[in-house]
Amino acid sequence: MTPHGEIKTPAFVTVGTKGTVKALTPEHVATLGAQVTLANTYHLYLQPGDELVRDAGGLHKFMNWQGPLMTDSGGFQVFSLGTAYGKGIGKILKTYDPQLLLAESNDPDKPKLASIDNDGVSFKSHIDGSMHYITPEKSMEIQHNLGADIIFAFDECTSPLDSNYYQREALGRTHRWAERSLAYHKGKENSERQALFGIVQGGRSEDLRKESADFLAKMDFDGYGIGGSFEKADMTTAILWSNEILPESKPRHLLGIGEPEDLFMGVENGVDLFDCVAPTRMARNGGLYTETGKINITNAEFVHDFNPIDSSCDCYTCTHYTRSYISHLFKAKEMLAATLCSIHNLRFIISLVDKMREAIHHDTFFELKEKFLKTYNKKSALAAPQ
Repeated sequence: MTPHGEIKTPAFVTVGTKGTVKALTPEHVATLGAQVTLANTYHLYLQPGDELVRDAGGLHKFMNWQGPLMTDSGGFQVFSLGTAYGKGIGKILKTYDPQLLLAESNDPDKPKLASIDNDGVSFKSHIDGSMHYITPEKSMEIQHNLGADIIFAFDECTSPLDSNYYQREALGRTHRWAERSLAYHKGKENSERQALFGIVQGGRSEDLRKESADFLAKMDFDGYGIGGSFEKADMTTAILWSNEILPESKPRHLLGIGEPEDLFMGVENGVDLFDCVAPTRMARNGGLYTETGKINITNAEFVHDFNPIDSSCDCYTCTHYTRSYISHLFKAKEMLAATLCSIHNLRFIISLVDKMREAIHHDTFFELKEKFLKTYNKKSALAAPQ
């Protein structure tokens, strides 16, 4: 339970990075069945500024979102603007050639926008080039000003390509920052209405993952995030290593992951919450989920296809529009294309997680998983760029 309502788990958390789920109004998002939305601390700090949001009455009022709200810590930007900048590394590592990634990182036209020391992170704004310094205390202050129901401790996300030596060094930093985040948070009245989650890191190492889970489990956090950038094969083991130690009585959130296969895997292994930009990012590029797999609506085969995106989907897009019409919208570069596709993709994922929750209640989760994945993987189709 949060000050803005109950979150029934497992739940998919819609991502509204800058205080908006791209191409959708908050009313759209609510009607899709979304329980909770997540916004980005780093981006809102830079624009419009956390103090402005505070003066507007907090992020709920500022963006007109009535339900539970989460903010991340800005820690992922330590990764995406620092060690991962210019390397093509995201939450899931898609390139397996470390030499290629190293070559990309040495591109003089791609300087890092973040640098780390033991006290915090120096950021160069991607908006105007101004310099900013974020510490655990500063991250907490920003998130207190934003006023989300659930906030996250400041951490350092590492790359799967980082050495074990650096992973251990970064983990020590993450643990110290967790202590500082918790101490600052507990010293403010916000701790009475904002839940604080610690974030488990540790890369690909079983020892480090378990060490991190054990360290954080002994602290007075309200819940836990499982962070990191993964190779696909590493994700399950990283979750298992973490969740076998984290307290079952507190929620576990898998940060930045949300593909259908990953949702089943996470729920099966004790994850309660997920967030991911994939549904709306794919949608803006024509990528759509269907019960038989992903399609790209911009492909020529859909120009004369007068069927809905997915005949089994109950979303507004599928009950009112055809694949042919949406294909036309993309070719005509109409903004409505992104809206209609985002409505469908979010409804598809939210509905899927809702079905998982219902299946757990009826003890039919594994039957649902087998049935869904058998059909979902039946058809090979091109997905939009991630």
